[in-house]
Amino acid sequence: MKPQQVLKSIVQAICINRPLFIWGPPGIGKSQMVAQVVKAINEGKIKIPGFDHKKETFHLIVVPCTLIEPVDALGLPYNNDKGIMKWSRPELWPTDENWKGIIFFDELNSAIPAVQVACYRPAETDLNGDRWIGTHKLPRGARIVAAGNRDTDRAVTHKQPTPLRSRYTRVDAEHDFKQWLEWAFAHGVAPVICAWIAFNPEMLFTFQPKLDQPAYSVPRSVVAASDYYRDGLDKDVEYDTYLGTVGEVAAVDLISFLRIYEDKVDPVAILADPENAPLPTEAGTKYAICAGLAGRADEDTFAAIVTYSERMGEEFTYLAVNSALSSNPDVASTSAFIEWASTHNDFQQVAA
Repeated sequence: MKPQQVLKSIVQAICINRPLFIWGPPGIGKSQMVAQVVKAINEGKIKIPGFDHKKETFHLIVVPCTLIEPVDALGLPYNNDKGIMKWSRPELWPTDENWKGIIFFDELNSAIPAVQVACYRPAETDLNGDRWIGTHKLPRGARIVAAGNRDTDRAVTHKQPTPLRSRYTRVDAEHDFKQWLEWAFAHGVAPVICAWIAFNPEMLFTFQPKLDQPAYSVPRSVVAASDYYRDGLDKDVEYDTYLGTVGEVAAVDLISFLRIYEDKVDPVAILADPENAPLPTEAGTKYAICAGLAGRADEDTFAAIVTYSERMGEEFTYLAVNSALSSNPDVASTSAFIEWASTHNDFQQVAA
């Protein structure tokens, strides 16, 4: 499933109270998808039966399954004042009976088998419709979601017990560069990094589980590369830093793109005369120009950005507009944007 489909599956699972297991390679944003759904529910963008975002909070509890022992989930035994053994309630689990939200078992299949066994019970309801973890009853509003890497990904995984598999609906997540670009524009990824991925989509995912790669490119590491770029890297550490972040293939490709961006893009000259400024013939330079123009987007320059990018072609106009909105959301209120958007009904303002 592509990310947007996984998001729909999470929402559906919440609505029907069915545990969901998100399966997929490392670094594609499985945990981020869960957090994104919770955020959208609390903002009222996703409607959940029986939940009013104006009066309540939809919570998210992340259980780091690789870092806990069974006792962290089940509690410590003790004798009460009648000499009967009880189990103390771990602080992980909500106590408010009106609590609503997701309990997210992250990296569940990387947990030791004893922890996986402890997670049997919350993934099913008893005859009264309640969920339990050990002897601790969970609120009726608790929803169960888990995630983990595939056994073939060379990650640390343990074979899932058959009973645990049957308690979850499993969805296989995969990356999608177009949907990632939408997310990246909306979450402040550097425009030049977005332009790089738009120019060469294969660089979004270079992970090959059969190879022993010290580093590789996946959505998570591409965002890290964006953070390094925004902070600034000296040339003498640039290659090694990107090498250790996105791997050799992507690092070489990224630096080559950055050199195009730095050496061949003159946004000042383009913005001064958008109708007559020379048009590049190389695709890489066109993508780099979109990023360069986005870095100078404001109320005064946006009309010129649209004028020039339309001369390069529709694909680059959409990239330039989205990049500009990502760099400066205020341009969405300009007359130039409103006019442009009115003639492009299929445009989605992902940066808003």
